This record gives sequence, C-alpha cells and structure tokens, in this order.
Amino acid sequence: MIKTKEISHFSPRQRRAIADSFAVDAKTTENTLKRLGINGFSRSNIAAMLGKSAGMDALTPGLITQPSIPTAVQFLQNWIPEIVRTVTATRDIDDIVGQTVAGTWIDEQVVQPVLERTGQAVPYSDYGDGHNASWSMNLVARNIVRFEEDLTVGQLEEGRSAAMRISSAAEKREAAAESLEIARNEIGFLGYSDGENRIYGLLNDPNLPAYVSATNNAAGTSTNWEDKTYLEIQADILLAISTLQTNCKGRYNPKRDRAVFAVSLAVEQWLNKSNEFGKTVAQWLAETYPQIEVKTSVYFEGANGGANVAYLFAEQIGGSRTIDQYVQDTVRFLGVENKGKSYIEYYSNATAGVMVRVPVGVFRMTGI
Repeated sequence: MIKTKEISHFSPRQRRAIADSFAVDAKTTENTLKRLGINGFSRSNIAAMLGKSAGMDALTPGLITQPSIPTAVQFLQNWIPEIVRTVTATRDIDDIVGQTVAGTWIDEQVVQPVLERTGQAVPYSDYGDGHNASWSMNLVARNIVRFEEDLTVGQLEEGRSAAMRISSAAEKREAAAESLEIARNEIGFLGYSDGENRIYGLLNDPNLPAYVSATNNAAGTSTNWEDKTYLEIQADILLAISTLQTNCKGRYNPKRDRAVFAVSLAVEQWLNKSNEFGKTVAQWLAETYPQIEVKTSVYFEGANGGANVAYLFAEQIGGSRTIDQYVQDTVRFLGVENKGKSYIEYYSNATAGVMVRVPVGVFRMTGI
C-alpha cells in the first residue's frame, strides 16, 4: 500500500497569522516545523537554537537593496556656515602709484601738458642785445581703453542658489567687478596694445629711465639679494637713494621727501637679513629713511628679461606727482535688460594706464 504524506493546508489568513506569531519554543518539534514547510531541523538543532535564544519568527530572505549603515550619512553631516571663495593675486597698482580720476568714459585720450621754461642770463651791457626768457610746451597723449563684463541671472538659478544660502546675482556682480579690476591692474603694470602704442604701464612707459644693474656680491658670482649679505643689500639700497638724489639735483631729499621703494615679492624677505648686531636691512631702512615706504608687487618678479627689479621713486618732484595712473571709471553700470525668465546686467571700466610724468624722479635697479 502506498502511503500518502500528510498534507497541511493553511488559508492566506492562517498563513499570515502563523508568520506573524510563530516562534520556536520548548514545545516546538521537528514535525511541527515540517507541517509549516520548514525542513532539515532535528531535535538537537532546535535545542541548540533554544540555547542561544534564537527566534524563528520568519526566515530571513535574501537582501533586495544594497547593504547600508543604519543611519544615512546626510543626517550625520555638519555643514560649515562660512563659504571659502577662491582668491586671485593681489591687485596693487593703486597701492604703489595711486590713482587719478581724469576724463570720462566716452573720452578717447588723456593729454598731459609738459611745460619747460627757457632762458639764460648773460652779463649786463647797456648796448648789448637782450635775451628773452620764454617757455616751451609739449603734449603727451595716452589713449583710453574700455573693458566690459556682463552677467545673466535666471529665476530657477536664483531660487536654487538661495536654497544654498548663496545669492547668485550678488556673486556674479562681484565676479564682474573683480574681472574688470584684474584687467585694469594688469594694464597699470604692463600697458595695453591698442594699435597705436599709447597705453603704457609702470614697467614699460617710454619715459622711464634705463635700469641700473645691482652690484655683485663679494664672491663676484651673483647680484641677487638671496646671495648677498646684510651689508651688500644695504649698499644696493644706498646706491638707489644716492643716485635718485643726485639725478634730481636736490629736488629730492631722502630724509624729508616721501618716496616708494617697490620690490618683487620674491625678494622682499631678503630685507630681513641681519648684521652681527641682529638688526635687519628693513629695520635700518625704516630708522634711517622713515619717509621711504617699502611696497611689493608680483609683477616685479622677473620683469626685466627674467631678472627681479626694484623701483625707487619720489612721490612728488617740484610739486608734481612723479608717476600717476589715469582712470576714468573703476566700475561703470551700463544698464539692465529684463527678459521673461532672466535678466542681464552690463558693466564696464575705462583706464589710460600709467604715465611717468617726471622721469628724473625714478630710479630702477635690475638683478636683485
């Protein structure tokens, strides 16, 4: 006789009730598990599970999602309130030579009149010809260059950036102003080729005097300050001061008149070289010539064929500024164009670069 296996039938409701409430306990037998379709467990297996307090509420199926930590990382993040913005090189033409607002945005040129008085006194004679004093006028012209920058802000962009606590419009305005300032600063040092070569900078104005080479160190191997001692660097500075004073024929007095000593960032720290008494070159310069102010610029690095340079110039000679920068507009707002989903703002600036007005008041040294 063929034996039929015992069949256990559970309705969906019964099966769900069993799945929700069934647990392995002391009354659980191998047959009980078999009736539920759980096979392969012997009495010893069940006893071992009970000894470990194992529950059998439901068999654990294979994972459908990726394994993860119990708490999402987003709930464990601490956002720093300060936003770090990238920076650019310092813009220091205004700090070195100043700025004069001259002309308007629509002008084409800035013209500097240069007047020279003429005349020569001669011994007096009742019957001799007179010698008339006079004057001569020259006009030095510099062209004006205008730059432009605009920005566009959309409604969706502005709303989403606000969710990050950022004003997209404000950031773009600052970016526009900064790019215009970078262009103006670069022209202040290097000029701008406008086709007529009438926009110059501090490093290439045609009125500048020729460079004077720094002296060699004691070993005769280098003119660079990094290879020189306190006394050798001091000698270079004294050469610059004495030469400028001599060239100006007394119009510049280093103990009385304000002046700028501009060097490259690459060599500024060598002014901290000290002597045997612990005094640095910078301290000596500040104490001996308090009217000379040290300024720095990255543009002086390698400015003369790869050699670092230094400028010493009097702020004024005979009441006139030695060097000036002529700017018409630092930033000019041109207008705004409203569109259906965005708006555009337009900005500009204008500059005529730098002019060396009194060349005799400038001394340039190379090779430091």
